[in-house]
Amino acid sequence: MSMKNINWLNHLIEFVVVIIGILIAFQLSTCSEKRKQAVLVQEHLANLEVETTFNQNNLQAALGHAELTSYKLDTLFRLIPQDDAVNAVNQLSLDILNLGGVYLKKNAYRSLTESGDIRFIHDFKLKNEIVNLYEYYEWVAGIDKITTEFYLKEYYPFVMEHLDLIQAQPQPIETYRTKRYKNILATYKYHIVQRIQKYKDCESEMVEFMDLLRGE
Repeated sequence: MSMKNINWLNHLIEFVVVIIGILIAFQLSTCSEKRKQAVLVQEHLANLEVETTFNQNNLQAALGHAELTSYKLDTLFRLIPQDDAVNAVNQLSLDILNLGGVYLKKNAYRSLTESGDIRFIHDFKLKNEIVNLYEYYEWVAGIDKITTEFYLKEYYPFVMEHLDLIQAQPQPIETYRTKRYKNILATYKYHIVQRIQKYKDCESEMVEFMDLLRGE
């Protein structure tokens, strides 16, 4: 076949059709992949919403407990100087053995980050808010750890040594008036106040995240 008998127009049309077909297939594949990514992101966000609701409930309960502990500590300071308040002082001293604390789930966030699917969240503000929220969880865990370490090092050993944990009988009032005990209570109060503030900060961060997630 001579060069002049080749139908160049037909070949050109065939070539263009092939290229267009490839481009369409690529576009369809890209759209399909984006749809899959969008579905994955929505599943992750739904899990994060459920997890955050769970954590909000736990945090509110822990905050209530911490505020009650703070009130009991204030009451202790008020009653310790009173000679006729030894029964109440003893009971409050035993009550605050319940240190409290908060458990915050992180399974949904772990799934989002460890799978690498967080890269599919293209809303920078939402992605940043998710990361910030779980960083707050780490800070809450940190203040809880510090409070627990103090409690185990100072408060619990004092109670074990000087109070009656079997029958809960009051001890001589002087036991509760020692400088060491009052210093322990003051430090305990400081840690609880820090815990309350961190819980409230985290609670605000949770609300902000949920509002953003729900488009409010």
